[in-house]
Amino acid sequence: MRIAVLYNFDFAHLPEGVERRSQDAILGVRAAVEAALCARGAQVRSIPVASAPADFVPELLAERPELVVNLCESFAGEARGEMLVPGLLDLTGLAYTGSGPLALTLALHKDKAKALLRGCGVTTPDSALIERLPDLEQVSVALPAIVKPAREDASIGIDRHSVVRDKSLRAVLRPP
Repeated sequence: MRIAVLYNFDFAHLPEGVERRSQDAILGVRAAVEAALCARGAQVRSIPVASAPADFVPELLAERPELVVNLCESFAGEARGEMLVPGLLDLTGLAYTGSGPLALTLALHKDKAKALLRGCGVTTPDSALIERLPDLEQVSVALPAIVKPAREDASIGIDRHSVVRDKSLRAVLRPP
């Protein structure tokens, strides 16, 4: 089976030090996936994804893979652009692993994702969307709670101050 492995190669945006650790981690995962697939007899071609579709799509199409393993978690150095890679893959018609662009986009809108899940009968913890500081006065969420940006990817915006155990919630809220 011909398999292409897409992986991030857009490290220039990261702070010094973080860049090297992130690059090492991503390249390590790519190498492990490639080795596991090769060990099972697959013909594997790893293709770096940096900042423009023209940088990787022609190479990907030339490979004519039967499957694309999408390891990309950002696009052009922007985590919010993660959905662009599966969007491009949808346009090519190639089969790929991982979530599609709609799921990744929805995941960036926590309040909408929660409403959709609850609408489908999935139990989720109570939450509150605070768009303006005065809205905080009407919030009645059980504490302790985790404060997280509603429109960020993964753990971006979460740190040791994100867990609030009392009404000090106002101190950790930051304007967007």
